[in-house]
Amino acid sequence: MMTIEDKTQYETALKKLEKLMIEADDSIENNTENNTISSLAEAIDVYEYKNGMKMEEPSTLDYIKYKMSNNNITIKELSQLIGISPSRMGDFLNGKKKLTINIAVGIHNHLGISYDTIMSLANK
Repeated sequence: MMTIEDKTQYETALKKLEKLMIEADDSIENNTENNTISSLAEAIDVYEYKNGMKMEEPSTLDYIKYKMSNNNITIKELSQLIGISPSRMGDFLNGKKKLTINIAVGIHNHLGISYDTIMSLANK
């Protein structure tokens, strides 16, 4: 198993893992690539645990932004698809405005995010 001994190795491992994840296709059929990703992720987890590093769970808003990025959809484009102003969409994505039914339905329809995931925002 790979081990990470210091912060420099840790940062290098994070960059390498990110690069591999970006380059990997969704099926990750390449066993060597899959094993490398798994080994790096495990080594990073061990280093973070040993050094008291706690990563925050990604929020639903982070997930929405991630899906927008993956689908190359801008705030302006998503707001047009949903039928709201870009400033309203930006305020929602920055946590300044609350979720509305219109936004929830639009996000579900255009980003494919489940209603359960979207509605978790309403409970916060």
